[in-house]
Amino acid sequence: MVLLAACQVEDPSVQLGGMSSAEEMACLGQGGTVDMGGLADVAHCVLPMADAGQSCTTGASCDGGLCLVQGSSDTTGQCVPRSPFFGCHDVVENGSVATLCLD
Repeated sequence: MVLLAACQVEDPSVQLGGMSSAEEMACLGQGGTVDMGGLADVAHCVLPMADAGQSCTTGASCDGGLCLVQGSSDTTGQCVPRSPFFGCHDVVENGSVATLCLD
Protein backbone atom coordinates (compact mmCIF):
# COMPACT_ATOMS: atom_id res chain seq x y z
CA MET A 1 0.00 0.00 0.00
CA VAL A 2 1.36 3.42 -0.93
CA LEU A 3 0.52 6.36 1.28
CA LEU A 4 0.17 9.73 -0.36
CA ALA A 5 -0.47 11.73 2.79
CA ALA A 6 2.50 14.00 2.10
CA CYS A 7 1.08 15.04 -1.26
CA GLN A 8 -1.21 17.99 -0.71
CA VAL A 9 -2.60 20.40 -3.21
CA GLU A 10 -2.05 23.93 -1.99
CA ASP A 11 -4.49 26.72 -2.71
CA PRO A 12 -2.84 28.65 -5.59
CA SER A 13 -4.53 31.88 -4.48
CA VAL A 14 -2.50 31.92 -1.23
CA GLN A 15 0.90 33.52 -1.65
CA LEU A 16 4.04 33.17 0.44
CA GLY A 17 3.40 34.39 3.96
CA GLY A 18 -0.32 33.55 3.97
CA MET A 19 -1.73 36.54 2.04
CA SER A 20 -4.01 35.63 -0.83
CA SER A 21 -3.63 37.26 -4.22
CA ALA A 22 -7.05 38.90 -3.70
CA GLU A 23 -5.85 40.39 -0.40
CA GLU A 24 -2.67 41.59 -2.07
CA MET A 25 -4.63 43.26 -4.88
CA ALA A 26 -6.96 44.94 -2.34
CA CYS A 27 -3.93 46.24 -0.45
CA LEU A 28 -2.31 47.64 -3.57
CA GLY A 29 -5.65 49.19 -4.57
CA GLN A 30 -5.66 51.16 -1.30
CA GLY A 31 -2.18 52.54 -2.01
CA GLY A 32 -0.45 50.05 0.26
CA THR A 33 2.45 47.69 -0.18
CA VAL A 34 2.83 44.08 0.90
CA ASP A 35 5.62 43.41 3.36
CA MET A 36 6.71 40.64 5.70
CA GLY A 37 6.90 41.54 9.38
CA GLY A 38 6.13 40.94 13.01
CA LEU A 39 7.55 38.14 15.11
CA ALA A 40 5.79 35.56 12.95
CA ASP A 41 7.21 37.22 9.79
CA VAL A 42 3.94 36.99 7.89
CA ALA A 43 2.70 39.05 4.98
CA HIS A 44 0.66 42.14 5.81
CA CYS A 45 -0.60 45.23 4.06
CA VAL A 46 1.38 48.38 4.90
CA LEU A 47 -0.69 51.51 4.42
CA PRO A 48 0.73 55.03 4.40
CA MET A 49 -0.86 57.40 6.91
CA ALA A 50 -2.25 60.69 5.57
CA ASP A 51 -1.03 62.55 8.67
CA ALA A 52 2.48 61.04 8.71
CA GLY A 53 4.99 63.36 10.36
CA GLN A 54 2.41 65.81 11.71
CA SER A 55 2.94 67.12 15.22
CA CYS A 56 0.95 65.36 17.95
CA THR A 57 0.65 65.03 21.72
CA THR A 58 -1.37 61.80 21.82
CA GLY A 59 -1.87 58.77 19.60
CA ALA A 60 -5.60 59.50 19.41
CA SER A 61 -4.83 62.50 17.20
CA CYS A 62 -3.03 60.29 14.62
CA ASP A 63 -4.59 58.10 11.92
CA GLY A 64 -2.19 55.27 12.85
CA GLY A 65 -2.93 55.64 16.58
CA LEU A 66 0.69 56.34 17.56
CA CYS A 67 2.52 59.58 18.36
CA LEU A 68 6.26 58.85 18.13
CA VAL A 69 8.78 60.76 20.24
CA GLN A 70 10.99 62.93 18.04
CA GLY A 71 14.26 64.33 19.34
CA SER A 72 14.52 65.35 22.97
CA SER A 73 10.92 66.52 23.40
CA ASP A 74 8.82 64.58 25.85
CA THR A 75 5.55 66.41 25.25
CA THR A 76 5.16 66.35 21.47
CA GLY A 77 5.91 63.87 18.75
CA GLN A 78 5.07 62.97 15.17
CA CYS A 79 2.34 60.72 13.80
CA VAL A 80 3.54 57.35 12.48
CA PRO A 81 4.28 57.16 8.75
CA ARG A 82 2.57 53.80 8.13
CA SER A 83 0.40 51.12 9.65
CA PRO A 84 1.05 48.55 10.96
CA PHE A 85 4.12 49.83 12.78
CA PHE A 86 5.98 46.87 14.31
CA GLY A 87 8.76 47.05 16.87
CA CYS A 88 9.51 48.95 20.07
CA HIS A 89 9.13 52.72 19.97
CA ASP A 90 8.99 55.65 22.39
CA VAL A 91 5.56 57.23 22.15
CA VAL A 92 4.00 60.39 23.58
CA GLU A 93 0.65 60.11 25.31
CA ASN A 94 -0.76 63.26 26.94
CA GLY A 95 2.62 64.67 27.99
CA SER A 96 4.12 61.35 29.10
CA VAL A 97 6.60 59.15 27.27
CA ALA A 98 6.38 55.37 27.26
CA THR A 99 8.04 52.60 25.30
CA LEU A 100 5.51 50.57 23.35
CA CYS A 101 6.33 47.27 21.62
CA LEU A 102 4.02 46.09 18.84
CA ASP A 103 3.85 42.81 16.98
